[in-house]
Amino acid sequence: MIGIGYREVKLIAEITAFSAVTLAVYSVYILGPHIEEYTSRRLWFGIRLSLFIFWTGYLINVLNDIILTPLMKVLDDVFIALGAFLGAIYLWTTAQILSRALPSPKKLSGTPSMTINGVFLVPPKYEELKSILKGFKVLAVTRTPSHYAEAGIPYIWITPARNGENTIDPRALAPLLQRLVDSVEPGTVVILDGIEYLIIENGFNSVFRFLTNLKDRLLLKGASLLVVVDPMTFDEKQLSILEREIPWLQPFEKGGRKYEASR
Repeated sequence: MIGIGYREVKLIAEITAFSAVTLAVYSVYILGPHIEEYTSRRLWFGIRLSLFIFWTGYLINVLNDIILTPLMKVLDDVFIALGAFLGAIYLWTTAQILSRALPSPKKLSGTPSMTINGVFLVPPKYEELKSILKGFKVLAVTRTPSHYAEAGIPYIWITPARNGENTIDPRALAPLLQRLVDSVEPGTVVILDGIEYLIIENGFNSVFRFLTNLKDRLLLKGASLLVVVDPMTFDEKQLSILEREIPWLQPFEKGGRKYEASR
């Protein structure tokens, strides 16, 4: 009977640990599209790089017991430490992005002139829109913050720039959806202004899925959604799909495709 000594036990333990690390890394890679959706392509690349370096360190650690050289003894510690360090930085950055607070909806002064209860399309007639929103609790998601800042409406700026306050990356549709749903209360009116830009960055199908999901989630919370749409910027097929899912808000519904956009 062959006895098992310290070296064999150590090798078995290291192989077991390496297998567990490999499975964990592979699981993270499978979740890659979702991680990238909630963060960014650059962050996801950094997370992958740090995981690969960390995994390589564990592989070298196993090889230490097969290839006995002084260099191998050092390399495993270097790779594991470097991978862990980079991973900690990227994970901390990811946590900062996901935990960034959104501005709270604000109730505008004045008395409501109409009832807004549901999800509607509206044209970019900003002065009329501001008048309609008097007396409502409002939050805007926009590509053009100036339209809302001057009226005192809190906004989230759709921009790839990450250093400003109240910003959201145009490709981060999933975190935008979740954070909007978490921040609204019953009676809140969310304005989504910049759908054309979101389509450029994500494609029409992805944005349409985002819209339908946001619509359902907001309605369940008793909130409303106004989607600012310029019919002149959509082709007939895309506009028809939008109009089948979301009606035009009165008094804009009769204008629809033919309205004269005033900015």
